[in-house]
Amino acid sequence: MVSVAPLECMANRVAEAQLAHAVEREGMLLHCLQVNGDPIDSEALDAFAQDVVGRFQQRPPVRRPTTRPGG
Repeated sequence: MVSVAPLECMANRVAEAQLAHAVEREGMLLHCLQVNGDPIDSEALDAFAQDVVGRFQQRPPVRRPTTRPGG
């Protein structure tokens, strides 16, 4: 999950606190970007993307139910 909001935005701070609980409960990844008009740090985004890819590659395969023809 990626959260992008203005720097020092109080509504975003509240949202981030709630997202942190959801992320912990669901085992997701969270990256919060606080922007102020400067270019976004691409290294931080790249590192987060690599974490996501690594997590995806480590997860167990999803078993999908097989369906029978006509049923």
